Amino acid sequence: MKKILIVCLAIGSFVNPKPWAKDRYVDKNSTLCEKGEDVYISCAFNSSLDQDNYLGKVASICAKNNTSPDSGYVQYRFGKPSYGVGPARIELQYPEQKIPPKGIFTIYNSSNSESTGVALRFAPGEYLYSFESLNSFGYNVVARKQDKKVFNKNCDLPGLDYLTDDAYQGIQTVELGTTKISDAYKCSSIGLREAYSSMDVERVNACIVYTKTDLQANAKLTRKPDGISLYSVIPSESPKLVYEFPYLDTEGVITDAFFLPVDDGGEELLFVIHRMEIPREWDPASDIYDVSVFRLEADTLLLDKKLTRFFSFGWR
Repeated sequence: MKKILIVCLAIGSFVNPKPWAKDRYVDKNSTLCEKGEDVYISCAFNSSLDQDNYLGKVASICAKNNTSPDSGYVQYRFGKPSYGVGPARIELQYPEQKIPPKGIFTIYNSSNSESTGVALRFAPGEYLYSFESLNSFGYNVVARKQDKKVFNKNCDLPGLDYLTDDAYQGIQTVELGTTKISDAYKCSSIGLREAYSSMDVERVNACIVYTKTDLQANAKLTRKPDGISLYSVIPSESPKLVYEFPYLDTEGVITDAFFLPVDDGGEELLFVIHRMEIPREWDPASDIYDVSVFRLEADTLLLDKKLTRFFSFGWR
């Protein structure tokens, strides 16, 4: 029995090093994090694996006072650390300001019968950056442009070659369940769970996602259902919130969404059909449906209020 226990502990520490590695000493001089900041992960690109003599560039995620997605700050930095012999040289820093990470950084977790995965992602400009791990076989630093990998390097020492537990507390985490983490840019930069499959029109992605409502954020004893919102996403810009669908403090669902040409000029409008459950305190009735209509203008989706009023048919 003792031998079995020892073997199980050995296997557990090999497969999932994070809980055991939390107390690992990290030399800040080998990262781009400053004194007083937390190192969430810091990757050297060290093909020789001689960490004592590596003096090259690194990619670091640094944080301070980040106890929730709304507090402190988190920054990505790329460049050459000081290594204790001179000033650090930062080539890229995102975001430029030291602000809370909500809406900027997102951690995705996925687990299914084929694989488990984790990815810390953020999207400065037209690139999607990711510190990601598949099946606990170490981390990679990956950059994608228009869904194609343009950079993919192992996360090596010196530094911190795994994502710390503190990162999960301070950065918004999306649990994907059995759904695999997508390689696509599209809606992943929003950092929220999709309520309906994304759709493309020209170079714009229409992303319909579940969002936390103010009622839910302030609730302490009960968990309110998520609201649903539409974002407009193009690779060169940050996601734009287009519309928050009506919310009755009940479960909502998108039953259908589609683009439809409406005139001889070829203009396509986005029609979204949204169903809401009736609150219990209301008189007995079936669910409520509404139809929202959006048009593409200047690389973004906009609500067409006139057509939305015309097509909405309320009670069903």
